[in-house]
Amino acid sequence: MNDQTKAEKIKTALMQTRGTREYARVVAVNMVRVKGFTVSVVADALGVDRGTVRDWLDAYDHDGLNGLADDARPGRPPFVPHDKLKKIIGGTKRFTAYEFVELVEKRTGVKYSEPHARRLLRSPGFVVKKTSRMADRVPSREKLEMWQEDVEKEVETLENDGFTLVMEDESHQNSNLFGSGAVYVCGDAEPVRMPLGNQRQTVYGGITLDGQTCYMAASKADNKSFIRYLDKLRRHFGKVAVVVDNAAYHSSFSRMIYLILPSVAVVVDNAAYHSLGRVRRYLEENGDFVKLIFLPPYSPFLNPAEHLWREGKARLRRTFRRPARSYFRRKVMLVYESLEITFDPRNILFRDLSKILPA
Repeated sequence: MNDQTKAEKIKTALMQTRGTREYARVVAVNMVRVKGFTVSVVADALGVDRGTVRDWLDAYDHDGLNGLADDARPGRPPFVPHDKLKKIIGGTKRFTAYEFVELVEKRTGVKYSEPHARRLLRSPGFVVKKTSRMADRVPSREKLEMWQEDVEKEVETLENDGFTLVMEDESHQNSNLFGSGAVYVCGDAEPVRMPLGNQRQTVYGGITLDGQTCYMAASKADNKSFIRYLDKLRRHFGKVAVVVDNAAYHSSFSRMIYLILPSVAVVVDNAAYHSLGRVRRYLEENGDFVKLIFLPPYSPFLNPAEHLWREGKARLRRTFRRPARSYFRRKVMLVYESLEITFDPRNILFRDLSKILPA
């Protein structure tokens, strides 16, 4: 088989395997064997180890494109076959995981866990429906308005004492934000279409009432990275008061905690790592500079920092060229640090709740 025939077969395989696990392997073979990229460049572009790329190339050299297919996976058969699940749901196309678990248990006696139900609902023929139960947990408008009044008074006192109020939040950026037509470019080489990877980057962001911003990249959101971000806010603004919201993915909603310390105000959400011992010790040692204020639970609409993620992710989605693994963090931070603030944070933190919540 000549090189031209091999290239044509690889090109056909790229179209046939798109959206499958094999696609990244075929892309690697195409980049190395057809386009002449090095193994290091391909590994960097795909976000995998160089040894993994070499294993794919060895499999291709030994068995051709058939060597890139998934092997049969061991494991017991499912309790309820996929075809039977489709019959059970009838004409209903959308389910929450909770509804799915209840229905399957009622019809078959088999009880799935909700995480496993979510995985099943992602398979062809099912669609996950977002639950609306969180909306029922939003505090009443009266309680939120009382909180706004208290914070407005507190902010006035803090500003008179030289503090800067910062609304803080954290967000997770994934490489699948980049468009499906994303390509990887190395120097002057021809662009190569890439599979969407699973690179993940946590970004801490904060915005002041006059529109100043401060960002920090981290590998994950935990108490250590949160403390590093508080230190950065101190270096950037001096005395700070930081407000953080109650994002839905945080686990500790059952309480509101106000840590009142001598000279610092930081408003934070009820994420578990915001109130762990390490953070408490940090606040005790830096009580002259940092104060945490928790937003009411389930009220991200009061946090101006949420708008930073909306604007930033919209720009990332408009980015046609997906960055390589080594450039992903830098690209994400460049996007956020170049954002222009087109809204007034004060109008969000102290917004008129009668327009969005019932009496």
